[in-house]
Amino acid sequence: MPLTLFEHNSKSIVRDDIGQNGDFAHTFGGDPADFGLFFIDAPMPLHLIYRIDLTDPEVSLDVPGVRWLPLLYCFNYGTECCYQVSSDSEVVLLSPFNQEHNWPPWDAPESFPLAQTCFSRVPYDPRDPNDALSFKGIFGWDELNRQQLDKALILARDRCSYSEEDGPDPSWSYEDVISCMYEPPFVQGAPDNQCMNPSCDNHSCKVIAIQDHAVDSELIWPSCFVQTIWEICETCNSIIATNQCS
Repeated sequence: MPLTLFEHNSKSIVRDDIGQNGDFAHTFGGDPADFGLFFIDAPMPLHLIYRIDLTDPEVSLDVPGVRWLPLLYCFNYGTECCYQVSSDSEVVLLSPFNQEHNWPPWDAPESFPLAQTCFSRVPYDPRDPNDALSFKGIFGWDELNRQQLDKALILARDRCSYSEEDGPDPSWSYEDVISCMYEPPFVQGAPDNQCMNPSCDNHSCKVIAIQDHAVDSELIWPSCFVQTIWEICETCNSIIATNQCS
């Protein structure tokens, strides 16, 4: 499962198909300078992971004043970063400000091989127990009725190792445990990051993209079992990039 994009209002999902040319010039990898992308307050460039054309009707993301949304990562700086896309040619690094001398822990390339990609819709029904459970960490499972919720709990027993004993005290039911602790597709739980923009007081960020179990042509870590996650601040549109691994 390479790059998956999420739209929260409509609860819709699209996924890319690396190497395929569509009607829109989405790309993976490449040198940011080749796209005329400049970095402010960043002594070294960030790594360009994807460049997404927001005019694609399949992509239900919106950043005011931006057509080309770069999904970036901070391999030259640390294990996470926050940046703001000012325009199609300018990105401001908000955090971190300094390089970590022991990062990255391997010889990351200056840029990843450029490839075309395109997006298509992934079927998702928030009232289907299987779908709701598969993306519970993104959209929750509040649209399930009692009968559907019971089916989801049966599926959860087959999919995860959680039991009633994993709750913090004996009062927790199995449903409480799954409701609070089981959050696929994330392998270490849904991220709970606050906006790192020092001029923004918002504490609510939502996941807009995840790269999971990347194929070789989209591999940016030494292992395909590392998830790369992008969140956006709902107030200032700053983007937070983090990772999890199984």
